[in-house]
Amino acid sequence: MSHPEKYDDFNVGDDVFCLAWLGMPFRVTGKDDAQRLIFLDGQGPCSLKEGCVIDINPNSMFMLTHKLWDQIWYWPDRAGETYTQVVERFLDNHHENQIVTGYLGAAAESGAGIAFKLSFGALSARNEIFAQPMAAIAKHGDGFVLEYDSSIPTSEWRPTGPAAPLKIQMTMYRWSLMYGDIVLNWEDFAPG
Repeated sequence: MSHPEKYDDFNVGDDVFCLAWLGMPFRVTGKDDAQRLIFLDGQGPCSLKEGCVIDINPNSMFMLTHKLWDQIWYWPDRAGETYTQVVERFLDNHHENQIVTGYLGAAAESGAGIAFKLSFGALSARNEIFAQPMAAIAKHGDGFVLEYDSSIPTSEWRPTGPAAPLKIQMTMYRWSLMYGDIVLNWEDFAPG
């Protein structure tokens, strides 16, 4: 894992970059040691009347760096992981044709998930993971099961939509593997 820079690594006058405003160079204009706050002022053009001003608190220190990271792909997320670390763990923990449950916005709530069948067939050729939405007919024929239920045999799960490559993006400052707006690596968002 990557480790974000610490509060004491920053001094007034430092030129820095912030994940909250990619591409904008900032300068540290002040520090509040009692609250461990760092005050930033953008050094580039800005259309906001008050300018591009950001305050970094202890919970958002992961967003601040001295490194010129002007694209999202360079940034470790709030857990200190790069997108490649998250993808590699996902690949290590899943297998071809496995059915998993994804959640909208990574909010794992009972009854709010959608099952997906994973395919790694395009990994070597195009470096893509595919997923296809799935559903099963509920016992006694009363509706569909949308969240994966391991008590239902794999042979009873049927496609309900097209297979598509997962996209990688940040969701709530955490790297996520997405089918549309559905997060498939939702376990990375679980507390603890």
